[in-house]
Amino acid sequence: MGTIPKLVKPGELYKILPNGQWEFFVDSSALREFLDCEAKFELRYIQCIRSRGREFKTEIGSWWSATLELYYNAFRSGSLTRSDVVDFASHTWDDKNMDELQVDVPKSFADFGGKMGAVAMALEYHEWATPLDTARWKVISVEEGSGRLRELLVGETPHVKAYYIVKPDLFVVEDGVLTPIDHKTKDFINPRLIHDYKPHLQTLGYVFAGQELARSLGLDVQCDRTTINVAARKVPKTKETNKPRFMRFPVQYSVDQITSWRTRVVRACERIRYCIENNIFAWNDNSCHKYSGCQYRPIHSQPEGSWPVIIQSSFVKGEPWVPYLTDGEEED
Repeated sequence: MGTIPKLVKPGELYKILPNGQWEFFVDSSALREFLDCEAKFELRYIQCIRSRGREFKTEIGSWWSATLELYYNAFRSGSLTRSDVVDFASHTWDDKNMDELQVDVPKSFADFGGKMGAVAMALEYHEWATPLDTARWKVISVEEGSGRLRELLVGETPHVKAYYIVKPDLFVVEDGVLTPIDHKTKDFINPRLIHDYKPHLQTLGYVFAGQELARSLGLDVQCDRTTINVAARKVPKTKETNKPRFMRFPVQYSVDQITSWRTRVVRACERIRYCIENNIFAWNDNSCHKYSGCQYRPIHSQPEGSWPVIIQSSFVKGEPWVPYLTDGEEED
């Protein structure tokens, strides 16, 4: 009788085995941060510090994901109504204290429309998605994570063993294909959006996880794509009526592309081990100014001797990020 794999602890990034090999437990967020800038990764995942305050786009994305979790659980059970959609959007808005953003980011809050804008967005989505979902999707799971029992082994070398952890928004069967669904929010939707998601660590990882899930369950279905389910935070203005508020598109990968992804994940884990062992995390200046700027730019833009003071005044020590909790942990 085989032994039951030990659950990866919340926030556990790696474990050193008796033979000297390191087990790594990574997801797309951790890998993306590391490959973007090792110094940023060290602050986020080793020191576990984050900036004070709340970022509007991140918070709206979190609210939308929570709303669609309730939405698709109801859809899956066959009980979804228009009234439910209003309740879901409103409940998650209050639960996440979204009205606080009116103080932190007043312009973005006003442009979005606050709770009324949130309810309107959810109702628009319901009207748009219902005929598509009813005709094409059989929902298999909603916000169910996998990987914390070491069931997603990406690969290994004598130095590292790389395990992957994922929590897709949905798994559906569409046209006979097991497909992970990833909800995204953007300011607006443009025709070139599809190019942002191939290649893409997250979509590649979801396909890999889907293939392992199908194999473990003995499902006679393939998994070779992720569907990106995008919602625009802003209502297109009159001159932008050609821009839809919602859009879906598949991102498909071949066997060779998944194999290449697995190799890159293992190599990244080997580099993470080197960085931790030697306390050397390379600094990528180019990532400091992406988008509205890295959250850690206030630290790295100043002399190193000032960093402790800046961290103490402008940042907080947070709990290690956890991709998902098991039912037992949630009950605790």
